[in-house]
Amino acid sequence: MPSEVIDLLSSDDEEVLFPLAEVAPFTEVTCLEKVLEVLPDICHEHVLGIYRTLNGGNGPSNIDHSGRVFEQIFQASSYPKDRDRRQQLKRKRSTSDDDEDEARKEWDVPDREKDLVYNSTASGILRAEFPGITVKHIDATLKLHKHLFPAYLVLDEIQSNYQAGVSPYMKNPRRGSGSERMPPSGYGPDALLKELAAAKKKVTKKQVERQSKKDKERLEALNAQAAAADGSVADCGCCFSEYPMNRMVTCDGAMVHYFCYGCMVVYIKNEIGSSKCNPTCMDTNGCGAPFPRAQLKSLLDQKTFEKLERLQQDEAIRLAGLDDLEECPFCDFKAIAPPKEVDREFRCESSDCAKVSCRLCRVETHIPLSCEEFAKENRLGIRHAVEEAMTAALVRSCNKCKSKFIKESGCNRMHCNTCKNEQCYVCSKNVQDYHHFEGESRCPLFDNVHQRHEDEVKTAETAALAKLKAENPGLEGLAEDDMKIKVSREVERAEQQRKEAAQRNLPPGHGGAFPPLHPLAGQLNIVRNYDHYQMLPHLRVRFHEADRNYPMAVRPLQAQHIPHRAVNNGLRYAGAYRGFAPINPPQMGPAILAPVEPQGNYMIDPAVLHLGGQNNNQQRYPLQAHVQRIDMAAQQLQQAQEQVRLAQEQMNQAQQQGFQQMRGPGLGNIGPEHLRQFRGWRG
Repeated sequence: MPSEVIDLLSSDDEEVLFPLAEVAPFTEVTCLEKVLEVLPDICHEHVLGIYRTLNGGNGPSNIDHSGRVFEQIFQASSYPKDRDRRQQLKRKRSTSDDDEDEARKEWDVPDREKDLVYNSTASGILRAEFPGITVKHIDATLKLHKHLFPAYLVLDEIQSNYQAGVSPYMKNPRRGSGSERMPPSGYGPDALLKELAAAKKKVTKKQVERQSKKDKERLEALNAQAAAADGSVADCGCCFSEYPMNRMVTCDGAMVHYFCYGCMVVYIKNEIGSSKCNPTCMDTNGCGAPFPRAQLKSLLDQKTFEKLERLQQDEAIRLAGLDDLEECPFCDFKAIAPPKEVDREFRCESSDCAKVSCRLCRVETHIPLSCEEFAKENRLGIRHAVEEAMTAALVRSCNKCKSKFIKESGCNRMHCNTCKNEQCYVCSKNVQDYHHFEGESRCPLFDNVHQRHEDEVKTAETAALAKLKAENPGLEGLAEDDMKIKVSREVERAEQQRKEAAQRNLPPGHGGAFPPLHPLAGQLNIVRNYDHYQMLPHLRVRFHEADRNYPMAVRPLQAQHIPHRAVNNGLRYAGAYRGFAPINPPQMGPAILAPVEPQGNYMIDPAVLHLGGQNNNQQRYPLQAHVQRIDMAAQQLQQAQEQVRLAQEQMNQAQQQGFQQMRGPGLGNIGPEHLRQFRGWRG
């Protein structure tokens, strides 16, 4: 027994003592897994193609080809991404929309070149295709749209909406031999026939859509008739129209409320536009119950429903308060990630994105380069830092949920649609009411938001440039204009127009174009002096050009004694312009239009005052004649009032005489107020 053991141990057969482990063959799947560990975003087909070339198509082998695969991948300047391949496949699946866009880009181009015989040939083709439409209308349509493709679509739309006896239709269709369909031999390489084929393909698709729409309308009408016969109809709680119950959405409340599809779609899209993700019952009694997910999915299109679900997921994640939550900078995908010190890369698992990004600088991964080395190599340092500072000054963040927002108009009390937080747009502090905006030292409730944005962005740009120069002494020799963000003159002009419009539209009392009347009215210090008014020199008002785009001017004039009847009319028209004057109007020199005060012995007739004209000073007349007109009108008014008074006295006397004649011994102390109840009394 021991000898057998010694013989076994001394044997040269190593497999008896240490049997070799069976080595797994190296396959293309194994190679792909090794490559994806280093390059997770590479196109799978690209890796498999390289492996099959190196392996010669022999299938599994005992040789590890991954090193040679990496060598070929890194020899090229770049490698194809897997997301590009998926997007290409996605585009192929939606060929109908792409074909339509390509056809319009190729054929519906107004400036496309044409041969000399193009119009005549295209007209002949259209006449043959639409024999029921007059030649005059066909030629006019072709002339308007310039090419066969758009003209064919318009004529087909006319033909599909055919109404007998209505122009441009012919009583009898035109007879044609069909030869006009073919272009002449010298026209070119069948370009017009290709354009005709593209137009017919587009028309065929539209015809299918029209027929599908008609079939759907017919089925809906039959469904409505059947529902009305069965009594299974209900009123929409929003528009109060009657619909079949199988065409309505119901809430999950204790009392069911019905809403039609149209109202629900509009309501949900408005909620999504306001970043609200939980649509509730619209009943006016305050039901507030949610809607079943299955009904919403069948009601909404795929894109809208996915947007609604994404908002709901974002809200659920936000309410969870996860500290280690990381978001892809290129899409909405989120996941819990280890600390940045452990792994500074974020791998997006979304099928539409699948990008690997740097968690420190929020760009695509640049390992093994550091963020500073990558920025220097890609020349992102100076200008990118300035751009980021300007963007941070422009965009606000909610103090609670960190949602980004920018104000376009309205007051500075901001309300977050996501978390309902309220904060000031000026100082970003949370507010509860409007007391935050009261007082001169507080934040303004209204201001010119475009001017505020421009000032804040310029301040941030200046501070960022100063910081960069301090941190990088080598930038002192670099021109400051090279580091600034430049825009075109059209953009600057449009921004200036927006600022002016925002200044004009400010509410009263906030420095806008419509201030309260009392500041300017207080400047019109008019002193009563018997039957005249005296307008003090430093408070005389003359208005500049009556255009809301220009501020009005106030300038001193010499004091004049004016009859009060004349100045009253003038001040009435001054009040009309007072609403256009700012609270603190600037000194702008003499007015050129619409003066409302007398000048010397002349005054502009208010009846011929034109705000936009240039000839307001052409019609003048002496001030005395104007006063005489007013006095004459006043005398006529007094005479009319006197006649009315005399007529009233005569009526009272007639009533008293009639009462005395009707009084008898049985009436006692009954007066006229009692007799008015009788039918015959007409007092």
